[in-house]
Amino acid sequence: MASSHTYREFDPSRDLDRIGFLVSQAFGVDEEGCRKWIGETRGRQVRVVECTGASSPDACLILIPMGQFFGGRSVPMTGVAGVAVAPESRGSGIATHMMAESLREMRANGAAISTLFPATQPVYRKVGYEQAGALWTFSVDPSRLRGAREPQLQIQALSTNDRPRLEAGYKTFARSHEGFLDRADYIWDRVFSPRGQTAQGWAIADEDQIEGCIFTVRQPAESFTKRVLPLSDVWTNTPRAARRALAFLADHASVVREVVFHGPNPHPLLMALQEQVASVRVKDFWMLRIVDVIHALECRGYPPDTRSAVTLDIQDDLLPENSGVYRLSVDEGAGRVERASSSPTSTRDARVRMDVRDLASMYCGFMSPFALAATTGRVQGDERGLESLAGLFGGGLPSMSDAF
Repeated sequence: MASSHTYREFDPSRDLDRIGFLVSQAFGVDEEGCRKWIGETRGRQVRVVECTGASSPDACLILIPMGQFFGGRSVPMTGVAGVAVAPESRGSGIATHMMAESLREMRANGAAISTLFPATQPVYRKVGYEQAGALWTFSVDPSRLRGAREPQLQIQALSTNDRPRLEAGYKTFARSHEGFLDRADYIWDRVFSPRGQTAQGWAIADEDQIEGCIFTVRQPAESFTKRVLPLSDVWTNTPRAARRALAFLADHASVVREVVFHGPNPHPLLMALQEQVASVRVKDFWMLRIVDVIHALECRGYPPDTRSAVTLDIQDDLLPENSGVYRLSVDEGAGRVERASSSPTSTRDARVRMDVRDLASMYCGFMSPFALAATTGRVQGDERGLESLAGLFGGGLPSMSDAF
């Protein structure tokens, strides 16, 4: 049966006002700001869905091609943002149709995985996404931060022209934390200008070598009375840079009472403190979808001292090309995947059956194969197979510092 919905590219000349309205209705924000956000593409791809015969779209989303680090390697990932459905069309299945079509497009364009922050989970689980990591929020009183001055390290003001200097240092930090983004232009824009605000970047540097950075977000006068200083980015790659960053933030104690930022948990910056003075909470859980099983398993990194092979029997109802039996072989930190026979494999290899959603949580290290087997009931395999997968995917608690 032909679909009653049409998935297509966004046409600014006829769709901008309507999509601005849909996004403003979905997220409760200013319509003019939404139009500006939609119009400034910066590498993003806006897609819309309209009912057959309709004169304007009833749903939209934004695709953000970038990467995500797992096992120290950047995996091709497409982020999904700005999912909005007209109030009168909610519950009609249009969101499910839109997500399904976008996943087929991602796969055709070479994405291995897809990640998003859900406003609601059922629609995304229906198309194969599952919880896979967290966005952690840290808050700390700067008067309780202490760090050596590290006179060799300077605090240098940054501008958008300094982004090439920042990228190498950021990637060094990001690749050591499971789930961190290999940032696209859109994400870097949000570091320098988070949600329409202005952030000032500060490099922690030894001459031209950047060892860390902090982006402080400039607060409007009416908000500054709360004496909260948000950071749109903070990372350090050396112990002395961490100490210098703490001293820099401590110097703000005369004007702010709280510094707030996101990052991995445990955060390396706070590990440099003598006492546990930070408040930590989960702001959001993000979800991940395996778009291409072979591509995803071969692109990520694995423990370098592990040599292992396991057979995976994957079920994917939406993308049937993902369904099947695969043999994953890992050696020297790299994975190789081959399609396997559906008949029983050699007794040398353990075999584990699972849904593509379970693979998403396992792939990131968010939940162990044993926990998934006990929780969802969809993971089935002997202890040897589950232990093999736990060793391959247990790289650390997945997180990120960027919301999109």
